[in-house]
Amino acid sequence: MISTLWAVDDLATALFCILHYQEKHDNSRSQALRKAQFKLRTLTGDELSDKYKQQLEDYFEQQKGARQAEIVKNVRLRLDLLCREALPFVSPHYWAGFVSQGLA
Repeated sequence: MISTLWAVDDLATALFCILHYQEKHDNSRSQALRKAQFKLRTLTGDELSDKYKQQLEDYFEQQKGARQAEIVKNVRLRLDLLCREALPFVSPHYWAGFVSQGLA
């Protein structure tokens, strides 16, 4: 099981899940976790925009709820801002909270 030690930002968590499952195909769970954490913290704003922005926007648009339009608007604004940063997820707050528990 992959869990977090603290509440991690929704965008960072969604992106981490994408990266983890890409790595899971060729690695053990613990190796995939480590590689996904590394990719998240070294991901540039340009890479975020080119490779993942549309996928993240689509994911959040699919979420149902009373505040869906407001949430999607906020996600798009945050994504635009993050795509302009050199290393938007470099802070350990975004990637260090993910842990693997149980059998590797």
